[in-house]
Amino acid sequence: MRSKTSPRHEPSLKRAEAPPEDDATPLATMVQLEAALRTSSRPPPIEDVAKAFVSYTSARKHPGKGGNVLLENEANYLLTTCRYLLDSKSEGEEPHLSVPQVKDGLTVLFHAKADPHATSRVTLATVLFTEIRQRVLADKDIQPPPHAYKGAFNSYIFILSRSGATEFARQLLMKEWSKTPDPLGVLGYGLWLDILRGFRAEENRDQMAETIKIMKDLGVPFMPVHHAEVVTYFTWRDDVESARKWYEYPIANGEPPSKMAIRHVLLLCIRQKQWEWGNQVLDLLLQRSSEDKFASDSVLSFAAGQGKSVDDIEKMMDAIYKREGGKNKSNIDIDTINKLIGIAVMRKDPYQAERFLALGYKRNIEPNAVTYVYQIEYRLLANDVEGARNAYVGLQSQDQSILEEYETINHLIRALCTAETTKYDDLMSIVDDLQSHPSAMEPETLASLTLFFLRREEFSDIETLFQSHFHQLAPSQRVPIETAILDFCFDRRIENHRAWDAYTLLITAFPSTPEPIRRKLMVEFFNRSRPDMGCHVFGHMRQQQDLVIRPTAETYILCLEGIAEAADLEGLDLIHNMLKLDIEVEPCTRLSNALMLAYAACAMPYRSIEFWEDIINSTEGPTYGSIEIVLHACESVPHGDRYAKGIWERLQALDISVDKRLYVAYICALAGQCEDEEVLQLLSKMEVEVENGDVDAWTLGSILNATPGQNRKDDLEARFSELYPSAFRDLQTRFGCIDISPEEAAEIDEDQENWEEGGRESVRMVSEINGMEGTRTWKVDRGLRA
Repeated sequence: MRSKTSPRHEPSLKRAEAPPEDDATPLATMVQLEAALRTSSRPPPIEDVAKAFVSYTSARKHPGKGGNVLLENEANYLLTTCRYLLDSKSEGEEPHLSVPQVKDGLTVLFHAKADPHATSRVTLATVLFTEIRQRVLADKDIQPPPHAYKGAFNSYIFILSRSGATEFARQLLMKEWSKTPDPLGVLGYGLWLDILRGFRAEENRDQMAETIKIMKDLGVPFMPVHHAEVVTYFTWRDDVESARKWYEYPIANGEPPSKMAIRHVLLLCIRQKQWEWGNQVLDLLLQRSSEDKFASDSVLSFAAGQGKSVDDIEKMMDAIYKREGGKNKSNIDIDTINKLIGIAVMRKDPYQAERFLALGYKRNIEPNAVTYVYQIEYRLLANDVEGARNAYVGLQSQDQSILEEYETINHLIRALCTAETTKYDDLMSIVDDLQSHPSAMEPETLASLTLFFLRREEFSDIETLFQSHFHQLAPSQRVPIETAILDFCFDRRIENHRAWDAYTLLITAFPSTPEPIRRKLMVEFFNRSRPDMGCHVFGHMRQQQDLVIRPTAETYILCLEGIAEAADLEGLDLIHNMLKLDIEVEPCTRLSNALMLAYAACAMPYRSIEFWEDIINSTEGPTYGSIEIVLHACESVPHGDRYAKGIWERLQALDISVDKRLYVAYICALAGQCEDEEVLQLLSKMEVEVENGDVDAWTLGSILNATPGQNRKDDLEARFSELYPSAFRDLQTRFGCIDISPEEAAEIDEDQENWEEGGRESVRMVSEINGMEGTRTWKVDRGLRA
């Protein structure tokens, strides 16, 4: 049976970094090679390395086998392996990689998802292309350059433009183009489109404009595809002025704008209410092809965007059909209806979207997969999650191959994950369908599913989810998943054992989680009154070899403060022993303060005073916190009043400024030693001796909590109520107290587990009981910190 309190309970979860099985072994060989070269140890046999490179690239060069995902660390391993194989060739020896095998490496990069920060990918592509060009040029039987390596060059430019090196790609293309106009055939014009798309992905509008200028200088025709790329860049950003400027930019041979450019401009006009410009675009379109389906769909969509009613749109459909004499009835089809629904969705009008769907049924137009996707979207807009799920049921009966993206399906999954009425089987049926398109699962959806499974404690489902998708995600794409798990851990509504399970999942799936995040988790478990879990989190950090993960002095301090708050002697022994063996952490006063505080809280004040002796003999010396903590230790050590008075006399001799906290700490030290009269005397002088030294509820509560024995507490409370009635009344009403009987005290003393589960108030209360008699503790926080 599961223990809900043991931090040793760890859900079964394998590391989620594993790539697909067909390329796991080759990757392992390349990892082994990289480690050998880094440590100057013996690398694997050259034949095994070559076989690993060939196997890996062969398995991932085709989209659909995971080859469209390439993480930066994988590109690094490929780069190291490729350089090693190319540099290991002796003179007169056959290369370890043939030209087709080198081209396979380039093909893997060609099919990789775009990543504007993939520096290793750029370097690898350059190494591969350089090798191909050198081999091809050395072969006299091949036609002269640049046609000899046209395919490789095209791939190289494409890779560079998708990997954040678009400017470099443009330089290479300009160099080739300047030799012979269009040196790479008709496909060469497409390379300029790659350059424009690269700058677009990099959000570099200035270089997009510069590229068009360069194309003009080189005599490269500005084709409709180039024009559409620039126009859509600005329409997607709702930049009306720039979009209009480039839309009116002349296209080669006087050709009209493409349908894609026109559609995006009309959508921009709808979003920004640019009705005059939109009508001008439509007029020119109708002048060229009034009976064209695209033209009629555009007119209907723009009318819907202007707010025309569904009845008005239906009359326009009838007019189009009548004007065309019924010969083009197919012009009004499901694509038309889908565009109208899309406009309603864009305008966030689910009611109108539903009416457009009904209009399609009225005209005997059956919905297709796109229609159901829109239906899911607009029902989610209306917060109708169940209706959206029903729409998905309709989608399952359609041909989904026409879908270009799965963003709406991801939205549906995320909505179901947060809906209270979601049935597990309903959600999993949609997830299983999307699993057939692994790259379609968005990181935010994976994060929502992770939270959903965590709430249900379905760790096998999390394992399956991570193994299917984690290896396809770049580090930046994994952040939403990590954040979701962390949010779960920090949610105080979550039970302790479930928060611990989530933490275990985190460090398993994200073994490189840095020290600052782990430190927050450690503090969180201390705040949950689970010092055992907090110490385990610290121990996990301490076991790491990576200095980025290992605990710092600040982490030791926070851990010891948590131990002090919980009076956890077992945890204190564990952490102090770790500190003794940690050569990475330099001793300092704050660290000694934390040890003083922890040992004092664990009823070992003599050890605290030993650390005080170390502090005053150190180069750094004590802080105000050090003095406050050692005075706190004097409360419970035998004859602590003598030690406290010695410290106080030394402070006065050195003319050190004393604030209210320090003054109250000295009074508490004497109160702990039953010096009641001296306590009252010092209190009477506090307002004069200390700035802002008024006797308040916090002062009285701190002194009463330091006083041993309930009889003495009662005597002091009576005196306080007479001498400081307002402050004592404030203590009673604002702070309150906890009373504990002798029987309850004995029971807590016998059962250490009750100390942990009972919370910090109980722990502190028990630690201050003298002789295990019944006592009263006021809810006042001294705020002792290292």
